[in-house]
Amino acid sequence: MNKRKCTLFLLVLFFLMTGYLYSQSHIDSLEQRLKVVGGKEKIQILNDLAEFYGDSSPEKSFQLAKAALELSNKVNDKVGIAESYYQGGMSNLRANSYILAYDNIQKSIKIFRYLNIKSGVSRCLNALGLIYKGWDIYEEAYQYFNQALKINEEIGNKKGIARNQKNIGNINQHIGYTDKALDNYQYALKVAEEIGDKKLCGTIFSAIGDLYMSINDFKKAMVYFIKDLNTFEELNDKKNISDALNNIGNIYESMGNNQSALLYYQKALGIQLEISFKSGEAQSLLNISNILIKNKDFTQAKKYLDQSLEIGIEDNLKTVLKTANLYYSNLYYEKNDYKNALVYYKLHSFLSDTIFNENINRKMTEMQGRFEALKLEKEDELKESASLIQQMKAERKTSLIYFITVVVLLVIIMLVVVSNLRNQKQKLHKMLADKNPSIAKDYRKFKGK
Repeated sequence: MNKRKCTLFLLVLFFLMTGYLYSQSHIDSLEQRLKVVGGKEKIQILNDLAEFYGDSSPEKSFQLAKAALELSNKVNDKVGIAESYYQGGMSNLRANSYILAYDNIQKSIKIFRYLNIKSGVSRCLNALGLIYKGWDIYEEAYQYFNQALKINEEIGNKKGIARNQKNIGNINQHIGYTDKALDNYQYALKVAEEIGDKKLCGTIFSAIGDLYMSINDFKKAMVYFIKDLNTFEELNDKKNISDALNNIGNIYESMGNNQSALLYYQKALGIQLEISFKSGEAQSLLNISNILIKNKDFTQAKKYLDQSLEIGIEDNLKTVLKTANLYYSNLYYEKNDYKNALVYYKLHSFLSDTIFNENINRKMTEMQGRFEALKLEKEDELKESASLIQQMKAERKTSLIYFITVVVLLVIIMLVVVSNLRNQKQKLHKMLADKNPSIAKDYRKFKGK
């Protein structure tokens, strides 16, 4: 039995390593080719790498997109310019820089529309939906996701359809339409499975798990988080593996199974330490410390809290600092040290107020930026409308000139025709008079009577 387990473990490890090596080999290959190619091929590789590094390193992703944009402008590659703006906007979005993201995506969609590249337009509309979701403006986010969905249905882009349905489901979940959200997620999952997009399947499994978690259906949430975990283990996507492990830990903690929760939090922490995922590492440290406080292991709990606090200070993670101070307060309260418990609770409250005020100020700044962006957009539309009106006036004027010219030409032609007929008539009379004088004589007599 042990031999079979060992064999199975080695097989799983082999497939995980194979997937990892293939992925890393592909990236290494692109980075090597980047050194020797130029022109449009280099632009494509830069944007491909920008997309790859989007989740793990938004800053690196942005720099790659910026380099692609500079080269695209240099060689006047319109498609490259549009794609570079899109990748740059997505990097901004992942870094929560919504105003910059909005600006770059608007530039991208304008070019994609001009070039009539519908797949590019749909991706930009989806990105705008994500930006408005980040601004908590769900109605407009919903509209953008729906616009993207219609285009993807029109062009048969199944991956885009699945992504849009997932995002629409997320909006429905946020506004409390749980049943509709689940329908969206299930439809998205069906399409993603049809096209064999495992990463997209993994993110949808996670979304469904989160939905069931939000309504305290822990058994169903567990089913989908385990599917999420298995999918990303197969892809060797370590960041998403750690997220799935933390989600499973959250379920066990909510169900009162602290021992299992602690096990999964520790697994997540090990992976986050390996990949230097600092914010995730801080969250796992907090999760572990909270379990240890519940288990009355105050010495170990403080050790993990101190580590999370250090990361929070180094990386200015205010949410981590807020939670850490709350857990310090809980720890001292459980130790009957009410003085320190009160001190840390006050710190927690102060940070909560600070974060709240900063969020309000950030949203006001973002709304101002959005207003200015929309204002510029409307001004551009008015300029385009004015230009179109001038063009229509010019076309109407030209048409009127053409009409008058045609009428004049017709009048001239008619005058020429009438003149020719009159001349022919006079010639005919003269010819008859010359050939038959008697007729002319009789004619004069008859006329003289």
